[in-house]
Amino acid sequence: MYLTQITVSNTDLQRRHISDNYRWKQEINKSVLHPRFRLYEEEETTRVLLFSPGIPQKLPWGNWGVNNRVPGNYHDYDRYIFSLRANTTFKEYKKGGNGPRHPTKDIQKWIERKAKLHGFKIVNFEMIPLGKQISYKGRKPITHYAVDFDGVLEVTDRAKFKLAALKGIGPAKAFGFGLLLLKIIN
Repeated sequence: MYLTQITVSNTDLQRRHISDNYRWKQEINKSVLHPRFRLYEEEETTRVLLFSPGIPQKLPWGNWGVNNRVPGNYHDYDRYIFSLRANTTFKEYKKGGNGPRHPTKDIQKWIERKAKLHGFKIVNFEMIPLGKQISYKGRKPITHYAVDFDGVLEVTDRAKFKLAALKGIGPAKAFGFGLLLLKIIN
């Protein structure tokens, strides 16, 4: 697995019509198969952290940093500082098929449930609700409800945790949600 940082001027993004999570998904998928990414929108630039199974192909925009290989034993520790941008929704199931997604009312229960499902427990965390984010696939709106979580986690099931670290957590992973950023606590 590789972690790459890309910095792009917001002027360049406007010129290239990269304006929402769906367009980011389209652009990032040109670079590498099965990526996970996270956006950090700043006043003049946007930073992208790209987590991918292979070395991404540099695209003709932005400043592409070094491709840092993630060591094979990186997920073998017990405690980490974590950061997660999640689409905190649930799917309403209706007779005859899937229904729409709705924002989760109790975000703390959402993150605790996801943690247990993915082999870790939350020691402590802060959350910042970012609200509704709308992307467009053609004229069809795609709605996400973004929340940033930052804190400390403790691993309870190594296999489930490794899978979550590699695959992501929650819905809308292809749209820049679910990438579990980790820093080892010695």
